[in-house]
Formats: sequence, structure tokens, C-alpha cells
Amino acid sequence: RNALEADAKEVASMQRRIPTVNIRRAYLVEDGWEAIKAMGPGLKQRIAIRFIDKRGQVEAGLDMGGPFKEFLESLCREVFREDYGLFKSTE
Repeated sequence: RNALEADAKEVASMQRRIPTVNIRRAYLVEDGWEAIKAMGPGLKQRIAIRFIDKRGQVEAGLDMGGPFKEFLESLCREVFREDYGLFKSTE
């Protein structure tokens, strides 16, 4: 039990030091862009991602790398869609 409490305290301490970005899934590109712009040079440090669902609730989970990876993959998938309008395919 003591080991679990110590781990929980360590995770909480780490999360306080790491900037956390809230990303609404329905507005992934918009929220992601705004967060990246706002971070400026801080973008070089570790960032924790917290996803917000359709109801405005924080999704369960700790960002130990998984949500950040999911965010980057989803962001890239969205902005490179031809119908999004940022890029156009060539023949």
C-alpha cells in the first residue's frame, strides 16, 4: 500500500511540473494549433495532453506518452486530409 501511495504522489508531482494542454476531440486541430502557438519556446519541453470529450468531461487516464502520441497522430491525420484544405494532392 505504501508503494502505491508513493507512486501516486510521484505521478502527481510530475504532472504539476509538466505543462498540460486540454484538447477537445471535436476541435482537435483548432485546440492543438492554439496550444502550440501559446507555448512558444516551451514547445521544446515535455507536454501532457488531456483529452476533453463531447460533453466537456476530461477523459480518464494519465499522459505517460500515450495521449501525446495519439494527439500528434490524430493531428497529422486531420491536417493532411485533402478535404481539410491545407494541402492538395498532385497528379
